[in-house]
Amino acid sequence: MVLLAENQALSYEGWLLFFKGTWVGIAVTAPPGPVGGLAVKRTINDGLAFGVATALGACFADVTLGIVAMVPSSQFRGLAPPWDRVAAGVIVVLLLFLGIRHFRKAMRGVVYEKTAPDVRKGRGVLGLLAGAYLLTLMTPATVPFFIATFTQLELGSGAAQTQQGPLLVIGGVASGAAAWWALVCGLTHRYRDHAKLWEVRLEYVCAALMWVGAGVALWKGILKDVIG
Repeated sequence: MVLLAENQALSYEGWLLFFKGTWVGIAVTAPPGPVGGLAVKRTINDGLAFGVATALGACFADVTLGIVAMVPSSQFRGLAPPWDRVAAGVIVVLLLFLGIRHFRKAMRGVVYEKTAPDVRKGRGVLGLLAGAYLLTLMTPATVPFFIATFTQLELGSGAAQTQQGPLLVIGGVASGAAAWWALVCGLTHRYRDHAKLWEVRLEYVCAALMWVGAGVALWKGILKDVIG
């Protein structure tokens, strides 16, 4: 991917925004959910094309939600005390809650508690893509996660201060989500018998990522100023 502005190479800040966006795309896509379960299920039962179509719908929805979350996330930079700490506290609580939820699901061995309904009724690939897109948009925790992550990584404010910043962030989100879905669908198709075990283990990884993020938010948003 080559992004140029006025015949100038992309700046360090621009690449940093892109790679941060890529990480967000992976982080928001990796936690197993209803649409993820549907993508895995279709890959196993119907073939790779059906799984990829479902994954693409979720990927497009994640990009849409990332655009929606970009504006509110940019407003958290530069908040006057004590509101900066309040915002940090909300982020910490949200990430801790998400981590606990993933950990409990992994402990129970139940990854997809409410798998999205698999009703095709003769729809083609485009129909599967559109259905997954709408189902992902209706997932309630996605936008808060985007806002919390964008705020913690200062993506909203960083994008506003960097040439082509919003495009770089959203492009990174799209790249990360697409790479993750390609990996999941490809490995699921190749190793169908082991897919369930991987899903449970992935819940532990997601829980750890959420808790690490909460710790970073706690340090940067609250403890760093108090101790310093």
